[in-house]
Amino acid sequence: ELLAEAGALGLQECVELRTNVSAEERGALFARAGAVVYTPSFEHFGIVPLEAMAAGRPVIAVALGGPCESVAHGETGWLCEP
Repeated sequence: ELLAEAGALGLQECVELRTNVSAEERGALFARAGAVVYTPSFEHFGIVPLEAMAAGRPVIAVALGGPCESVAHGETGWLCEP
């Protein structure tokens, strides 16, 4: 569904969706990412935003749950309304 939406917007060449990647692959992805979009709405704690920020990448996340504690809005990323 998300890939179809990216295609409808003409962004299919700019968007990658990955799940369950190895630590090595994750490091390589962070190294080439401009930003990391973190979509879970009610995660109590999410490691992905911390890993992204440790790699120097900004995080775009929903302003609920764990990201409210770890992402400094406007500094290490952006928190968006659900």
